Amino acid sequence: RGAAGHGQRISLKELYLFMSDCGQMDPRFGMAKLAAAFIAANNCASAVGENGTWDEWNWELDYPSFLEVLVRIAELKAKALEGELAAKVDRFLVLVSAPRDPRRL
Repeated sequence: RGAAGHGQRISLKELYLFMSDCGQMDPRFGMAKLAAAFIAANNCASAVGENGTWDEWNWELDYPSFLEVLVRIAELKAKALEGELAAKVDRFLVLVSAPRDPRRL
């Protein structure tokens, strides 16, 4: 089984099988979280003429959305394992980007 490559698409079931094959499904990261990441990655900005209903829903991810779902999964798993990673990164970036006192250099 392979993942979505350029020009290919991947369904939620195929994504689940891919993540299972990679050993990424566990009690802390189950189907509900995988489905939430899939839906979030699949939720595109409305294009011209779309009315935001199931009529426009893509039941498979294209390659850019597949990459997005992998990032979303990594973020969810990191939060589950290490706490609020995003908040830690934000605090780090604030500290690093804060103006420095030239007397301390």
